[in-house]
Amino acid sequence: MNGLLTSKTPMNGIENVWNQAKRHWRRFNGVAREHFHLFLKECEWRFDNSDPKSQLKQLTQWVRSEMGSLSRTALFQIAMR
Repeated sequence: MNGLLTSKTPMNGIENVWNQAKRHWRRFNGVAREHFHLFLKECEWRFDNSDPKSQLKQLTQWVRSEMGSLSRTALFQIAMR
């Protein structure tokens, strides 16, 4: 028999990710079918980066790399739209 089927660890990991994703989605009263893959990818990222400090650090890096060339005034104007 395949090791994946006899071992509890891989299945428990999948169940943990899935349960966490369902808890996260409850706040949104479900997820639109066309956006499901994005929500699932976000849940995967949150599961893999469970420390809030590391999440904030990663998000800050992404924002800086994507919007680094914008001035603070421009960022403020975008945020106020």
